[in-house]
Amino acid sequence: MYGKPYVQSRSIASYVTSPNLTARYSGHSVEMNHPYPALLIEIQNRVSAVLNVGFDHVMLNWYQDGSVHIGKHRDTKENQVIASLSLGSQRTFILHPHVSKGEKKVDAEPKRWPLKNGSLLVMQGDTQENWKVLNFNIPRDSVFDPSTA
Repeated sequence: MYGKPYVQSRSIASYVTSPNLTARYSGHSVEMNHPYPALLIEIQNRVSAVLNVGFDHVMLNWYQDGSVHIGKHRDTKENQVIASLSLGSQRTFILHPHVSKGEKKVDAEPKRWPLKNGSLLVMQGDTQENWKVLNFNIPRDSVFDPSTA
C-alpha cells in the first residue's frame, strides 16, 4: 500500500492474456499467471461482449468472511474500465467522494450498491478521479447458499 509491501487479508490470483504483460497494484508488480483457465476466458469474453471492451488481465479476490475487505482506495488510471463481477454472498459496494489534500470537501454522500451473486459493477470515465472505493463489507453471519443463487 502506498508503495510499501503489505500482507493482504484476502486471497488474490491474477491472470494476463499474454505472458509478456505485467500489472501493478499498490505500486508493486503483481505476479501474473498465464494462460487463463478456460472458465475464466469464457467469463471474460461474456463481460467483454456486454461492455464492448477488451480486457488484457483479470484479478480475482476471495474474501473469506465479513472480517475481510479492502479499505478506501482508488485504482490506477491505467485501468480505464474496471468490471467487477460479484460471486457468492451479497456485499455492499461503497463509493466515497474523493477529495485531494488542500481541496474543499465536496457536498456529496457516499453511494452504496448491494451486489448479489452474479452482479456486474462497471467503473470507468472519471470514477477513479472523483471517488474512492470501499470494497465489499458483508455481515459476519452472511452465508452463501448456491441453491438460492
